[in-house]
Amino acid sequence: MKKVCSCLAALAMTLGLLTCGASAAEIQPHSSKYLTTYMLSLYETETDGELRLDYAVVGTDEMSLIGIYNIWIYTAGGEEVDHIDGSVESGLIVINSGVAAGSFYYDGLEPGQEYYMVVEVFAADITGSDYRTDTTGTARA
Repeated sequence: MKKVCSCLAALAMTLGLLTCGASAAEIQPHSSKYLTTYMLSLYETETDGELRLDYAVVGTDEMSLIGIYNIWIYTAGGEEVDHIDGSVESGLIVINSGVAAGSFYYDGLEPGQEYYMVVEVFAADITGSDYRTDTTGTARA
């Protein structure tokens, strides 16, 4: 049942990313033995100085660990603002699942300025792991 719910959540996330007017959407096809696909989309929010990263990472099967390993936040001009390590505690990494999906909010940015994120996704099981790094488009904080 848990696996079905995870698959339904990933499907809903995928449909949401494909049908809404995303400011930045990246959909990557089958990447490896461990990753089926991943999606990243960066949005402005109604709160000044805040951005929202919607993400979905889909493994080829149930993975020991799956999700977002790192997030780097940059100004549109390329200056690094912050780095976030993914963790189980933050919800960016999920244990024993085929899907990690959700939204990551980051505030404290300069309102009105444009930013982008560099995101490292991964999936791992007892046989190995794979990591992919991708860059979102920009969004205004």
